[in-house]
Amino acid sequence: GRALDLREQSTASLADMGQRLFTLVFVLLAVVIASDYGITWDETVEHFKRHKGQRTFEFWFNGFDAKNAPFDTGHNPFTFFLYYTVHHGLHALGLKWQIHDTYHFLTALIAVVGFNLSYRVAARYLARPWALGAALLLLLWPRFFGHAFANFKDIPFAVAWLFCIYTLLNTLSEPTTKRMLHHGAALGVLLTVRIGGLMFLPISVIGLGIAAIRSEQPMWRERILGFAAAVSLAIAIHYFSYPYLLLHPID
Repeated sequence: GRALDLREQSTASLADMGQRLFTLVFVLLAVVIASDYGITWDETVEHFKRHKGQRTFEFWFNGFDAKNAPFDTGHNPFTFFLYYTVHHGLHALGLKWQIHDTYHFLTALIAVVGFNLSYRVAARYLARPWALGAALLLLLWPRFFGHAFANFKDIPFAVAWLFCIYTLLNTLSEPTTKRMLHHGAALGVLLTVRIGGLMFLPISVIGLGIAAIRSEQPMWRERILGFAAAVSLAIAIHYFSYPYLLLHPID
């Protein structure tokens, strides 16, 4: 029995090392090829016609002008603002990447976060070597891998969705206030990327309900109040990060 335990610990440690190694390799790969990935039609529109990131940056740092508060039914421009802020900072430090090259690199880093989140989620149900294999299947899936360097909308949304899964799983067995608020923050991140993140709310309700029914201590009150706090936090994050909503709360 002890020998088996030591063997399991050894394989788990090797899997953890593999996770860190693949993370490092992918980041180095992103540094090398991010500036050679070209530019998509979508990026041309967002960067050079709508200037969504730049305009939102101007809104927050130059007088809250309404002309710099773009409205988009699907996307909160805060994601574009974060990308552009990093791009602006890198330029100030002397790294003169084109704006789309910066977006490519940052999107690749977000994809790496998704790889690590998928590993953590899978490790809940599988031995760590298998969990690493599952995470690698996501990272090396041709569509995900290709989009990881160019799709600055769908990759952040997919990773934020994984973040919501991870935080929801943390709340199921132990719905503490801290864990529920972590889930609320994850939901807020998901909504700031795309309003379609509202689809995760019923998933959270179903998950919390099933966990309560199957638990010896349902803790209905804690789950209901905690979820209400989580949703409130998520909506607040979305609302206060969206310039148009701040200026037009009734709309």
